[in-house]
Amino acid sequence: MDPLAQAAFGGSVVSAFFSPTATLSRRAGETFTPPTTLLRAPVAYETFREARLADDGEAIVLSVRRHAPHQRIRATFVAPDGTAGTPVTISDHARSATQPVLDVAPDGTAVAAWAWHDPAG
Repeated sequence: MDPLAQAAFGGSVVSAFFSPTATLSRRAGETFTPPTTLLRAPVAYETFREARLADDGEAIVLSVRRHAPHQRIRATFVAPDGTAGTPVTISDHARSATQPVLDVAPDGTAVAAWAWHDPAG
């Protein structure tokens, strides 16, 4: 079970924290639908850290991919019908990145931030 869930627009809940699976539970009256898989990590060394929904139901999921020589932050867009786009690396290829955070406005505008490791320490 994912240890953290984030409220989404329309009362839905998305979850993607230190997990290879991002889930979505839609609001159904005064309860929620059972969690359904929104996205699965494409490789064993990638975990999801953040997920948010826009008003139209489009999801943005951030993952951390541990791969030599540097750990990277990737973003994947998932359409309201469940169709996932191709993951895009959004962190610098020259530095190892960690601790991504994500915020999404109702219109789908998104901003992500993360920490990166300075080679000099």
